[in-house]
Amino acid sequence: MQSKTAASEHYSIRYKADGAAELSPTTILRAVNRCIATTLSTAKRSRVTAVSISSFWHGLLGLNTRWQPLTPIYTWADSRAANAARDLRKHLDESRVHALTGCRLHTSYWPAKLRWLRTDSPALFQEVALWVSPVDWILHRFFGTSHTTASMASGTGLFNLETRQWDDKICRALQLSPKKLPRLAPSPVIATSKSMPLKSVAITMIGDGAAGNLGSGASTKGVVAINVGTSAAIRVISSAKRGRLAPGLFRYVLDDQRFVVGGAISNAGNLREWALREFRIGKNSRAAHESFSRNAAARDSMVLLPFWVDERSPTWPDDLRGVISGLNQTVTAIEMMRSLATASFYRLAQILEIMRATDQAGSRIIVSGGILRSPQAIRLLADSLGCDVEISRVQEASLRGAAIFALQQQGIRPRALRAGRLVKQNRALAKLHADRRAKQEALEKRLTKL
Repeated sequence: MQSKTAASEHYSIRYKADGAAELSPTTILRAVNRCIATTLSTAKRSRVTAVSISSFWHGLLGLNTRWQPLTPIYTWADSRAANAARDLRKHLDESRVHALTGCRLHTSYWPAKLRWLRTDSPALFQEVALWVSPVDWILHRFFGTSHTTASMASGTGLFNLETRQWDDKICRALQLSPKKLPRLAPSPVIATSKSMPLKSVAITMIGDGAAGNLGSGASTKGVVAINVGTSAAIRVISSAKRGRLAPGLFRYVLDDQRFVVGGAISNAGNLREWALREFRIGKNSRAAHESFSRNAAARDSMVLLPFWVDERSPTWPDDLRGVISGLNQTVTAIEMMRSLATASFYRLAQILEIMRATDQAGSRIIVSGGILRSPQAIRLLADSLGCDVEISRVQEASLRGAAIFALQQQGIRPRALRAGRLVKQNRALAKLHADRRAKQEALEKRLTKL
């Protein structure tokens, strides 16, 4: 018997001026509890045989020996480890680390954060008995498990993609014993919950980006998934365990045979929320609608580096923050909002260009995420990329992807999604955007040399 349920909770990252971007473990756990309670109450007559989880990658949480949190959750957006990342590059060959782990030596990942914590908070660093992904801790609370999966481990920057183990050399550089990392277990794991009426369920767990590709329909070779929400990413699923990985890209694990290759930007919908709040523009107002004007966006004069939150792909800048060039008395709040949107989309266009240059990406591009609520934004994305894009039939693609993954692990092949509606680029406007993107790239290069 099938029951259609949906439950969601909202919470916010705590940002601070020093680069902190944290989540409260208690807040996350309560949100998960409420969602589970809602789901189980709706599906009272259904027997649950599997639990599949799509979880955000890169989060770091320190626990004591009783699996109780000693630290907040340090998210990918926390940039306080920038100096530690630079220091690591002096001691480790970043190109080799990137090839082996699929991750750069960057503040987004665990190595830089762990080195920063060992230096800035040595007592806390020593007190922590186990460093985990937040989802590992949540699963332990519900099922008593004490493991992680290769998919989640691959988003840490400590996981060796060739050996499928924690990388000894990186751990030594961090003065970190692998015993302080969760054990790696195959998927699925059979477990019983003491806090929920779930017995002998198969538990699967993958990173949200991998789930997003599966759920949006971008699961075959070369099909590109673009998810635009608070942040944004471009990804493809690949079976190549080795091969050249361009410096601007990452490679994470989906399962034993499949990987996710692509790039992510830290600034997307979060910038729009910032602009709406600071300029006091209503989400459904006329001004908000005009901020996605297709014709005006291609002709705006400002050049922006949209690094309000520490940026990631494709250039992984450590020192640059948000930059506005061309500001004058004629600039309006609406133009600023348009320029923020296109500046983020240009970063995605750079990533896509790299993926195509390395034969990772094909011509079919499927878009999912919060952007699907705005047809104007999707048209602007198509023009900024210089590509036609397909609208996914599923907005919350990672949720569907987690379910698909669980079924695949049980030998079931779900029916493929039908193709969504195609949004075509305006080629004349796309040329104007290409010129603006070139100016953005030139500005970043010029400031990087200073």
